Amino acid sequence: MTGNAMATLVAAGALIASLAACTSDSPPPAGSTPDASTPAPDASPDAAAIQPLDVKVKGVQKMWTMTSAQLTTGGGMQITGENATDTLYFVFKGTQPGTFECLIGGQLSGVAGVLYKGVEGSNFSAGVTSNGATCTITATTVGPVGGKVSGYFTSMPANGSASLLIEGKFNVDRVADE
Repeated sequence: MTGNAMATLVAAGALIASLAACTSDSPPPAGSTPDASTPAPDASPDAAAIQPLDVKVKGVQKMWTMTSAQLTTGGGMQITGENATDTLYFVFKGTQPGTFECLIGGQLSGVAGVLYKGVEGSNFSAGVTSNGATCTITATTVGPVGGKVSGYFTSMPANGSASLLIEGKFNVDRVADE
């Protein structure tokens, strides 16, 4: 494993660990909205029509070769996408549809996070450290193992003073929980 791959893995672990600190399953944690009955303006009405991971990074469409969703031991639903040059993780706390924010009133919410490593060569994160980076993840469907996890998200993850816009839709298979 290269040093860059190890750094990404360590950062992903930090993202998951930061969300694991929030242990309440009900009621929904602060920073989440359990009712996602209003779809995003650009969300497809037919979740089955969405590609597994339809994501733009800085306005450029990215193709993903591996995508999945998995409930982690910390209670976060982690969605992963990879291709030859990029790795994307995003996590939201819970197993119910809802809207999850990285920041609430400028403070880390503990219910959502994004980590991206791409051709830029550095880890960009939101919801992991108090870097002011933002994200909103809306899960419209959270199925059981073997079912689908779908929704949409937007994020401005940061690395120091640099940030980039990542936005997209997801409709991925839920694999066995950790």
